[in-house]
Amino acid sequence: MSTHSAVLVGSPAAVRRPSGARALQRASAASMIMVAAGIVLWAVVPGLRGRDVAAVGIIGLLIGIPHGAVDHVLPPGGSWPVRLGAVSRLIGLYWLAFAAMLAIVLALPVVAYWAIIVLAVFHWGVGDAVLRRERRGEATGIGGPVEILAYGGFIVVNAAVWPDNVRAVLAAVAPGVADEARLPTLVVGCLLAAAMVAFSARMLLRRRWLEAGEVALLLVLAILTPPIVAFGLYFGLWHAVRQTTRLFVHAGRTGSAPGDPPGLAIGPADLLRMMVYGLVGVSAVVLVVLALSGMYPDRVLHFRGDDWAMAALTAAVAPHVVTVLRYDLWTVRSYRNGPHPERTG
Repeated sequence: MSTHSAVLVGSPAAVRRPSGARALQRASAASMIMVAAGIVLWAVVPGLRGRDVAAVGIIGLLIGIPHGAVDHVLPPGGSWPVRLGAVSRLIGLYWLAFAAMLAIVLALPVVAYWAIIVLAVFHWGVGDAVLRRERRGEATGIGGPVEILAYGGFIVVNAAVWPDNVRAVLAAVAPGVADEARLPTLVVGCLLAAAMVAFSARMLLRRRWLEAGEVALLLVLAILTPPIVAFGLYFGLWHAVRQTTRLFVHAGRTGSAPGDPPGLAIGPADLLRMMVYGLVGVSAVVLVVLALSGMYPDRVLHFRGDDWAMAALTAAVAPHVVTVLRYDLWTVRSYRNGPHPERTG
């Protein structure tokens, strides 16, 4: 059972801050330092601006894989120890979301472009909003619209600032999408940049320096680095670091006392082992998909092998977003409703 420190003043019910909040604060600060260092390196090291750009994105992807490889142990759908029924239901959810997104990517690329952006903004925005509340002991919701857009909107700002790079990234699957979506992306990007500035300014006025600084840093990341670099730095050094820390903070908690944060039945050691297995397994799947795309260059249903590979890897985001959203909503309900026996998964 976790212990508590520091009673928060100013929240509706003087919520006690759990001890794990300190770890979340440190992870938040560490992610900011690493991303800031990455931006500086990108600016001052000319060699990073050539062929190594793709490497930054791939490395960031590999670093971020483990935090998404333990979805099968996350409540309410997952369980630990793993139960066949729970895993079967989760696999069904995964395939349903994956198939739906894959169909959209291949049949309606413009719709898919915006669907992926909406998923990314929502997922990343909610992830930081929930973590922000947990590190303050105020896990009463998944965040308001402005907060979610401020934390997740940098990806659209980035696409608006670097349209030629976006066109190059999308050329494999949908050559015309980037040009067709350029003006809407610019408009939406400007609106989201305004939301980021407004949120950061509001946090400054409230003397919440960490929140103000992290959103400002995301805006700098979006403006100064091209999409693949921005993704690699954000996904590997920001999102994955924070969400992995959050999972370890939740690991092994009983959630049996009033105000005690919800927990995962899986302990830290088992969680680490599952992440290592997940890194190996998911990385192997990615490599197999890429290898198969190279072995079958001919068109199948009007798409080349690399088109299918890009579409499949992109579609895989959807089920993870759904699973994590269910977990976030579950943690919020658990905070609100008090201890429940089923909260450990």
